[in-house]
Amino acid sequence: MASAATTIAHLIDAATAHGLEVGALTAAKGAADRAVAAGHGGDGLPRLATVLRTGKPAA
Repeated sequence: MASAATTIAHLIDAATAHGLEVGALTAAKGAADRAVAAGHGGDGLPRLATVLRTGKPAA
């Protein structure tokens, strides 16, 4: 999850530099950041399903 959050940040930077809309990427980054902050940095992307469904990562 931590790697995905970093990758999404790079995608946001690149998209912004090219004048592209980044709303969806920003939302995904927020979900990834919440999962990392909750201690799930080592988990894979499927953790985002829990974050998006409940608004917070599973314990």
